[in-house]
Amino acid sequence: MLRNAGYRLILLSNQSGIGRGLFTREQLKAVHARLQSLLAAQGVSLDAAYFCPHAPQENCPCRKPATGLLEAAGVKIKVLSIPDAKDPDEFIKKFGAERFEQLIEGSSSATDFAISKLRGENDVTTAEGKVSFLKQFAMLMAGLPNPIEREVYLSKICRELEVDKAAVAGQIEREQKKRSYRDRKKEERELISPPMKNTMNREDELLWRQHPREMKAAGWQFSKEDYDVIDRASRRFMEGLPHYTLFFNTETTN
Repeated sequence: MLRNAGYRLILLSNQSGIGRGLFTREQLKAVHARLQSLLAAQGVSLDAAYFCPHAPQENCPCRKPATGLLEAAGVKIKVLSIPDAKDPDEFIKKFGAERFEQLIEGSSSATDFAISKLRGENDVTTAEGKVSFLKQFAMLMAGLPNPIEREVYLSKICRELEVDKAAVAGQIEREQKKRSYRDRKKEERELISPPMKNTMNREDELLWRQHPREMKAAGWQFSKEDYDVIDRASRRFMEGLPHYTLFFNTETTN
């Protein structure tokens, strides 16, 4: 139904189990393949699947609720700040549809929103605050896949803060090299060390509920009773498809 209406069906997920050494990218691909087969049995297929392999403490730009996965999927992102309401419905009830349309027209890109947030967290009128802002800005820019977009924001911020562009560009390059080094080391560890077993947390449990057979094949050990319970949960999950969630940024002012 959604595809007939012109929508693409894309799966986005956080998979920190890869970053924590609990399973590998290849095992996750097997999970995705199984999910595709289950959906195909219902006459549904995914156009693509994107995932974040990083652990939460890495503060990467792709772990949800960050927008990196949406950008990788080619989604044009706009961030809508809703003052004095918890969601669009409440805002429209309070102020009307016309005011809400004005909010949409004034919405910012995900990168603009992130930069604005960094400005709010750092006092760029002081030397210390400016240095802190630029370090975090460099990390943000290092995560942008589009070099043209990166160049536009780099030029704009350096001009506004009156700082040397080459110095900030050098910091961005260092951040990119560090990120590349970390990713390469993780891939090497995945090749050397097998996934850990029997260290299930809530995220791992969710994987089990959705894809029990693939997780079992990946090496997780459970009793037949546990497996049967998880398999039934997986079938209930499939019965609930399709579904989607929409998130808004909300702000409440006094």
